[in-house]
Amino acid sequence: MQADTLRAHIDAHPDIQAGRAIALIWTVEDLLELEHRPGERHPINEREAAEILQAIERRHDASYGITWDTLEDAIHAYILDNPRSITRAEVAARPHSDTLN
Repeated sequence: MQADTLRAHIDAHPDIQAGRAIALIWTVEDLLELEHRPGERHPINEREAAEILQAIERRHDASYGITWDTLEDAIHAYILDNPRSITRAEVAARPHSDTLN
């Protein structure tokens, strides 16, 4: 389901329409479009981005929420745990916080 279709589906929920609930959505596309350097995206594919989103959901702390920094840190953690190329190793070597650890 594309993000716009998903958003429309969620927005149609009676509690959302009545203002009794909110829903925030992060998608695979958000991770794939996130740049680690200007003009250069992270070396992950769609399957890996989905795995990263699932890890974020399992490990997130509701006291802090999920932010762009959370996504960035999760991508770096994934790359460190799953190195596969020189490009990936270079990205993994960049410092990141321990948000997900």
